[in-house]
Amino acid sequence: MPPTSTIDPRISALFEALCCVMAVDGKISTSERKVITEILTKIKAPVTDQQFEASLAGFIARAKSGGISSVLEASIERLKASSRNPGDRRVFLQSLLMVANADGNVERREEDLISRYR
Repeated sequence: MPPTSTIDPRISALFEALCCVMAVDGKISTSERKVITEILTKIKAPVTDQQFEASLAGFIARAKSGGISSVLEASIERLKASSRNPGDRRVFLQSLLMVANADGNVERREEDLISRYR
């Protein structure tokens, strides 16, 4: 993603939360990655493929070094703080659900993560 000073913090928080939903079941599917790319395109996020890959690599590195639980917790809190208005909350929740459903199998851990955002 672009440097944080040039990107809307809501988009950054949403991207991180989408990555959490994608990774929480222990596998990152091509269909989940594709849905995240589609969501970012739909909301007109200024993210290139290279930025997406770099951001995803950074997310994975943080999850490996600090543990996925701490990354999940921080991500959900950032997303909640970034989505104070009902319109944002609705779009963000729909986006999280789209990623969870992308591979055709919503795991319990994905459901639990999304319910923490509600």
